Amino acid sequence: MLKTLPLLLTLSLGSLSIQLVAADSRREEFNNAKRTAQATYTEAQRNKDVAKFNEAIGGLEVLAKKITSANSSLISKARMSSRKAASDQIAPLSAANEALSSFQAPSEMSVETIRSVDRFVRDIDKAIEVHHAASLNIR
Repeated sequence: MLKTLPLLLTLSLGSLSIQLVAADSRREEFNNAKRTAQATYTEAQRNKDVAKFNEAIGGLEVLAKKITSANSSLISKARMSSRKAASDQIAPLSAANEALSSFQAPSEMSVETIRSVDRFVRDIDKAIEVHHAASLNIR
C-alpha cells in the first residue's frame, strides 16, 4: 500500500494540474455552438432559404463575439503574467479577434456571400484553436 501511495498522489496531482490549466478553455462549448450554427447554415444553402441563411449567420456572429470576449480576457491575463509563454499568446489572440471582428454580414445569399461566410467559419475554427492553445499557456 505504501508503495502505491506516491503513484496515487502523483496521478491525483497530475489530474489536478491538468484541470487547472484547461479550466479557462471553452473550446468544446465553442465547437458545439459552431456545429449548431453550421448545421443551420448548411440546411439554408441546400434549401436556398434566405431566412435560415441569415439565422445561421446571426448564430455565427454571436459565437464570434463570445470567442472575442473570451480571447480578450485571456489577453488581459497574459499581460498580467510574468511568464514568456503567456506573453507569446497575445499576438495570436489579437489576430484572431481582429479576423472575427472584421466580418461583414451579407444581406443576400449568393456565391460570393457564401464564400465570405465560409471564410468566416474558417476564421472561427482558427480562433477557437488559438483560444484553446492560449488557455493552456496562460495561468
